[in-house]
Amino acid sequence: MISHTRSSQKSSTTTKSQGACGQRYIPSVLIGLFATVLSAAVSAQGGGWTFEGTDVTRHNVYAGAFLSRWTFEPESGLLGADSGTSMQSAGGGVFIGAQLSRQLTLETRAMTGFSEDSDDDLEAELEHSLSALARLNFDLGLPTRNELYIMGGLTAYTVEISETNNDSSLTRSEMAPAAGVGITHRVSPSMWIFAEYFNQAVFREDDLDSIGLGGMVRF
Repeated sequence: MISHTRSSQKSSTTTKSQGACGQRYIPSVLIGLFATVLSAAVSAQGGGWTFEGTDVTRHNVYAGAFLSRWTFEPESGLLGADSGTSMQSAGGGVFIGAQLSRQLTLETRAMTGFSEDSDDDLEAELEHSLSALARLNFDLGLPTRNELYIMGGLTAYTVEISETNNDSSLTRSEMAPAAGVGITHRVSPSMWIFAEYFNQAVFREDDLDSIGLGGMVRF
């Protein structure tokens, strides 16, 4: 678990320099995530998805997009935040994944917030988050053509936090365990829709999670 921002620092100048340092790690994280997934996609072999049935051809790679409602609850004491401070707003993102076995896939995703939200004297905006995830898929059976999945891995996220009554602000950049659960429904031989809950800061003082809806295509 890596922290690039010290929550005890209150001055705008110091915290912004901490955030800049943290953001330098983001490109290398993104490159690593996509390189891992693309490598898995190249080496993926047949085996089929767990719930396809005989009318669906085998697919080794999938990609999609989603819209979500994210919630950020900062660490207590961070820029004066208390245990009840909570900011929510809309966001969205894209993802790509590759099949490793009949029930296991490897996925990487990128997400951003569309706007900021405030609570009391604090305002927060989700700049971006990047996730590398392993995903277990469980067939719920035909004819419903639904699948339950759970996922876990690591997320690197950056949130901009500021005080609305003065110029104090900081960039919170963290890497943390991530976990989620969702359900998919097949609407055509190669297209799926899904709903999910995703926690991007498991076992952290911060709380960053989201509820989302989206779709994906399998190739």
